[in-house]
Amino acid sequence: MTNCDNADVVNIVKEILKHAKNPEVSSIVPISKTEIKNIEIALNVYLKDCTICKTKGYNDYKCHNAAQQKLMRAMPFMRKNIYPWRNYDWDYGNFIDNNYSVLATKASKSGSITALFKNIKAFVKLTSGYLADPNPSDKSYPGKRDKSGDIPYYDCQGEMADTKGNKINDPMMAMACNATADVKYRTKERPPTKDKFLKTFKLTGDKSSSYFVKVGTCPRPDIKKIGNCESKGYDWTPNPLDKVMKAMPKMMRSETKSGSCHQPRYMFVNNTPGMKIGPIKARGLIPALANDFMALSPDKIFAALQGQSITNYMTIQSCPKIKEGFSNSNINNRLSILGENIFSYSIILIIIICLFLASR
Repeated sequence: MTNCDNADVVNIVKEILKHAKNPEVSSIVPISKTEIKNIEIALNVYLKDCTICKTKGYNDYKCHNAAQQKLMRAMPFMRKNIYPWRNYDWDYGNFIDNNYSVLATKASKSGSITALFKNIKAFVKLTSGYLADPNPSDKSYPGKRDKSGDIPYYDCQGEMADTKGNKINDPMMAMACNATADVKYRTKERPPTKDKFLKTFKLTGDKSSSYFVKVGTCPRPDIKKIGNCESKGYDWTPNPLDKVMKAMPKMMRSETKSGSCHQPRYMFVNNTPGMKIGPIKARGLIPALANDFMALSPDKIFAALQGQSITNYMTIQSCPKIKEGFSNSNINNRLSILGENIFSYSIILIIIICLFLASR
């Protein structure tokens, strides 16, 4: 039986918290007090999730995997990379099973006339799924507990089919399925920043598999204070030179910036199913795959690498235009920011490597 308090992932997170709270580390590592609080909240959420898996989910491995994945995604180096994670995780396979499996179509191996008509209807429905019916559908949203959602509907009902297509009930499977769904979707996801861009696009219905992905940052020299920076959901990077300057004799010290603010920059990935063929929009699985293949054409990939939006496929957030002069102090500030970024990314890389080695 899993011991939630001593799980490997818990020990890793506790180690991260220990180092993040160390003044010697916090002065140079870009993990703010806000992020430390978020980690502590995520750890408490995990312990509750793990308990749900133990008490309601029969210690099902899928449930525990969902709990651990949710915890790791709350870490500072992952939390803002994707929004919302539930859209990113949209399960096309579960949606297909919910609507086109033997249980959904009621297809049968029986040779009776009744079974023949049922199988014809099942074939028509399956064909519609390949050509016309969208995945996700107009009524979908991630975590929805019916056939238009991506939670395995029949598993959570405790229903499965044997090799002959006959329905079998399995109450334990239903309990494990519902516990996994509870763990995965019970915590509300909030936008990582307060930017209007993250509220521009619909994220339900046929856009239930569309999401935002972080593609970089925008420097915000107009935001001078850590409180103002973090209140917007942006990242504050401490200046590593502060500690060096404080250790030097007074006569040799020079004034340094306390840090710099960086605004996460996002791209909206539009995974709306289907493609237009003349005046007709085919929204089934096959045209959707064809549409995704077209999105990978060389001209579109090249445009995306240049930071350009691609109509109907990808929309990239614009960085705010901030007027700056070109005095020597501004040039020095930019060089300082560049140095801070290189140092910060090196620290993050070291943390990730340590986490990887610790988990082996």
